[in-house]
Amino acid sequence: GLVIAWPELISDDNRFRLSAVRIDQRDADTLRMVNPRYVGTDDRNQPFTVTADIAMQSSGNADLVTLDQPKADLALQDGSWVALTASDGMYYRDRQSIDLKGAVNIFHDSGYEFRSESALIDLKAGTAAGKETVTGQGPGGDIEAEGFQILDRGARILFTGKARLVMYPAAGG
Repeated sequence: GLVIAWPELISDDNRFRLSAVRIDQRDADTLRMVNPRYVGTDDRNQPFTVTADIAMQSSGNADLVTLDQPKADLALQDGSWVALTASDGMYYRDRQSIDLKGAVNIFHDSGYEFRSESALIDLKAGTAAGKETVTGQGPGGDIEAEGFQILDRGARILFTGKARLVMYPAAGG
């Protein structure tokens, strides 16, 4: 009897233990993933990666995924890349679009960086737009505008509303 009871008499905190956990009904209705990663290619076979700290999908709406701290890396046709970050995002699976909110930052590998409080990205069309103030800087100068549009998969950027551009003279020229 002592051989059977001995493990119970000696406490070992390093043992593996299983216990029941109560789950709130509201938590059971929401799918939650920590550190999700989605890797794919667009219709021009250009690779992209979307990650987040947390992704949540309500069982009531399978087409909507809420993203906490979303990040995206996109390769462009000319071999350059763009990185996007934001505080929050909503991914609409049916429309293939991402609505970013809070501290949206767009960085191009040529050294240009733009910041705004919101951006709507249409993954299917290869466009993005924001209707809030955008500020940016890079090797060519600084810009501030009331909004922006990114067209042709990043080939063209339009600054909308009142805009102010300060250009730097070319170095050595």
